[in-house]
Amino acid sequence: MTRRQGNHGAEAGPGRRRLRRVGVALLLVYGAVAWLSFSFRYGEGHRERPILLVLGLLTLAWAAYALALATVLRRRERTCGGQGGRLLLVVGFAAAYRLVLLPSVPIQEIDYYRYLWDGRVLLAGVSPFRLAPAEVDRLGPSAGEGAPAGVLWRLSRSSEAVRTIFERVHHREVPTVYPPMAQVVFAASALVTPAGAPLWAHVLVLKAILIGFDLGTLLLLVLLLRRLNLPEEWSLAYGWCPLVLKEVANTGHLDAIAVFFTALAITCLVGIGGRRSRGDERARPRLGMAALGLAVLAKSYPIILLPLVSTFLAARIRRRAVVPLLVFAAVIAAGYLPFLAGPVADGGESAHHPWSGLGTFLSRWQKNDFLFMLVHENLRPPLGDRPDHWFVVVPAAWRSSLHRAAGFGPPGWTGPDRHEPAFLLAQAVMGLVLMALVARWCVRVARRPGPEELLRSVALVLVWGWLLSSTPHPWYLTWCIPFLVFERRRSWFLLPGLAMAYYLRFALEYHALGGGEAAVEAALHRFDYGAVWWEYLPFFAALLAESCWSQRPRRRTIPSGWRNRSGRVPQLPSDGAYGRANPDPSEGPADGVEGSTV
Repeated sequence: MTRRQGNHGAEAGPGRRRLRRVGVALLLVYGAVAWLSFSFRYGEGHRERPILLVLGLLTLAWAAYALALATVLRRRERTCGGQGGRLLLVVGFAAAYRLVLLPSVPIQEIDYYRYLWDGRVLLAGVSPFRLAPAEVDRLGPSAGEGAPAGVLWRLSRSSEAVRTIFERVHHREVPTVYPPMAQVVFAASALVTPAGAPLWAHVLVLKAILIGFDLGTLLLLVLLLRRLNLPEEWSLAYGWCPLVLKEVANTGHLDAIAVFFTALAITCLVGIGGRRSRGDERARPRLGMAALGLAVLAKSYPIILLPLVSTFLAARIRRRAVVPLLVFAAVIAAGYLPFLAGPVADGGESAHHPWSGLGTFLSRWQKNDFLFMLVHENLRPPLGDRPDHWFVVVPAAWRSSLHRAAGFGPPGWTGPDRHEPAFLLAQAVMGLVLMALVARWCVRVARRPGPEELLRSVALVLVWGWLLSSTPHPWYLTWCIPFLVFERRRSWFLLPGLAMAYYLRFALEYHALGGGEAAVEAALHRFDYGAVWWEYLPFFAALLAESCWSQRPRRRTIPSGWRNRSGRVPQLPSDGAYGRANPDPSEGPADGVEGSTV
């Protein structure tokens, strides 16, 4: 046994024991969260809900997760000793956490009712994009037997569970925003769940399917790490993440579908250029872009990765990149084509196209934002007698002139959407910022088109897309978590812990319920313009500090055994932050021995 293997073997025991202890502690925490979830009954006992207790447990889980993550990230390379045992611990506990949370009641989220309803609608042969639930309420009772509104009205009364699902769909006036691939998964859940089954069975089946995608992402991350010769136990960064567990295993968010296909796409693409057969070399880019197309069909956000992966393909395979890009376009077209039969009037109301709901979402919805809020408030016109927030630095006259110059309406315009132009301007500003960042990382990938640079850039594009969004919900952050482990800065892992502060908004709202509508509005205002600073500022401070620290001059430590016979130090292998598993024996003893500083 080499000295390298011996040292790692000595470290494996304590590291494995620590992981086991943390894993057991987390299992108890998630068991407690699952038990407390049954206090969150739909429409009941809002003020009695143990939101703060659940948040405390999730914060404790994040602290334990950070300890476990620090343990596994100490190893910068794959080794033979202890690797399989640690990976088994990571994957085993990850599966156990999801199993514990599977039967739990979704905490402070009801999006899954829309998923369940959309699945029933598609299974009934009607496009979920066609009619909003509110239109079914209005048109259904008087619609003809074969009319879509009539079909959906009768569907909503087909069983007690389906009726409950339909009545609990929120944002009823908006047609579904979820793309075709997500609709197929929802329909699959409806297909295997009888309409007459109890409501909990409908939810359980849907969550089980989403957890399947979630575990698939974990296994793809293991494969990615193995392909890059990195420790497979780093997959703990995703598998044990409390935010992922809360938002998928407990809440049942559909983002798990898109995350899986995005991870599949990147896994295929990083294998391009290896020592493989010509047929395999042609298949990988096509499979990767087909998977990226399915990711966009599951949720639209992966489209922001298209410039990055296109640059990577062009740098790696040159002109042959055209075919994979055509495959991507064909998958998107094939996914939407069945839903694009022209809108047909139904009872005097026009049917919607597949992007109607998404357009409403992008042009109006805003919650839990920080960077977007700063820009938005600095673009809003003066609000009458109401003073501006302390962080508004753009003069009121400039903001009014901007709106008049943009043609958004006369100065006296006081309609219900008076401040929507500021929202659209803020969206444009943040979109331009994101485009500039994406362009920067595309240049980096073009100059160094290696797997490490691609993975690092994917992580940065996704996380900055989240930070610049008008709706950075916690479950949207799960998009980037599988890739954060490839980014050198570890302050990114603060975000999954801090993002759960979003649920404080509900605690403040419910606490103010007894004071009337004005008290509730004041409580929400305190969160939207006050608490979010504490949600985001610690992260930005840590990121700035880590970035400054990483720029400091460093002394490089070279193992003394690596000096050649002439006494000179040979050039270090350019492995960056990733290390290697097996050094060339001709280079001298492995690291882990005493070193000298140069």
